[in-house]
Amino acid sequence: AWRVDDTHSAEDYKEVKTLTTDKGSTIAVKKNGDIISVCRHSKDVATGSDLLRQAVAMGGTKLDSFSGNYDFYVRNGFEPISWTPFNKEYAPHDWVDGKHIAEPVIFFKYTGKQTNKTLKEFLHSVKASKEYDEALEIRDRGM
Repeated sequence: AWRVDDTHSAEDYKEVKTLTTDKGSTIAVKKNGDIISVCRHSKDVATGSDLLRQAVAMGGTKLDSFSGNYDFYVRNGFEPISWTPFNKEYAPHDWVDGKHIAEPVIFFKYTGKQTNKTLKEFLHSVKASKEYDEALEIRDRGM
């Protein structure tokens, strides 16, 4: 799926805890608690929620994702903290203009609690960061 980050190189996984299920679903957790590479294989019995529970058990405390995944992450105990508008320059390789929606990137921290705030409410209540790194820093400062 185009929402899965494909910008990581093999080098990025050198000091990362990874898990690949027997059916090919993946998660990875960086030393700083950043959860990356959450990808559920369609034929896996493990759910996305199962993968996130495992990522948290492996030390995962934060993540960022396109807004199309917002409801999934808040249902699984991740609180939205900051966001930045979509930037075509950093779009995944298989993102197609006119076919896919230009979704903002949301930055979450794990609290274990569900928020009742909808994506629309969140986007209207929190000022957008101009750049990805700014939104990331805001989230990390609040942890």
